[in-house]
This record gives sequence, structure tokens and C-alpha cells, in this order.
Amino acid sequence: MKLEITKTIAKSFSGLKNIPYLPILLDEQMKIFTLFFRPKVFAKMIEITSWTKSLDGVTTKYHKYGGIEFLVNEKEIFHMHGDGLIDVILTRELKTKFIENSEIESHHVNDSSSMISYQLTKGKDLDLIKEVILSSYENRILYKG
Repeated sequence: MKLEITKTIAKSFSGLKNIPYLPILLDEQMKIFTLFFRPKVFAKMIEITSWTKSLDGVTTKYHKYGGIEFLVNEKEIFHMHGDGLIDVILTRELKTKFIENSEIESHHVNDSSSMISYQLTKGKDLDLIKEVILSSYENRILYKG
């Protein structure tokens, strides 16, 4: 799988990520690009956002490195970048399960973390990423951590 724009930016400009609001500003520009030049991906981003916000207790805020962060019990379950890259926090066991059986990859920056990355594309079905997000959500609900 190709983790498009976000991966390149994260690796090329990692030293700039600590400048206040710069990652958020860059990500919002990516979102505008996606809206105009990849409208099918943008529509999938909207669908994921609406579906996730319909889950009980989910709130959102800007993610410190760009994108929108989705939380339950004040803990992040995942965040989505402006190009449709979704990073989900899982247990190590779930990470291994999803990577072995699907198009899920290790986190695009921190491979050793329990996070996974999934790039939305115009042709991809959303069932897999919804299953992954739901696993993270249920973990946060069950363990409140």
C-alpha cells in the first residue's frame, strides 16, 4: 500500500512538527487539496467522520500533528489526516491480527508502536477500516484506558 502525501511530509519535515499550529495548518491545506482533486476520497473521509461521531461518547479535536482526532473517555482511538490517511491505536495483538489479514500497515512514522495506518483511496471499501476503528473504540470503552 502507498501511504501518500502524509508519509512524505512526516519524514521530510519532522523537525517542524513542534512549531505551534503548523502541522494543523498544513493538514488543513491537504484537506482542501483532497476536496478538489480527490473528491471520492474526501467523501469517504466525511463518511468515516459521520459514522464515528455517531458512536456513543465520541468527541473530536485537532490532532497535535495535524488531522482530526477522535476520542472516547478522553483517550484517542484514531486520527485522520487531510489526505485520507487514518492512524488507529490498537493493542499489539489487534495490530498483528489486522496487519496479517488485510491492507493495514504499521504506523507510517513509528513502526514499533501499537498504531496502524490505512490510506483511503477512491476504490476502497470502508468496511475494513470501520472494523479496525470499532475494535479501538470497544477497547477504550471496555478498559477506559
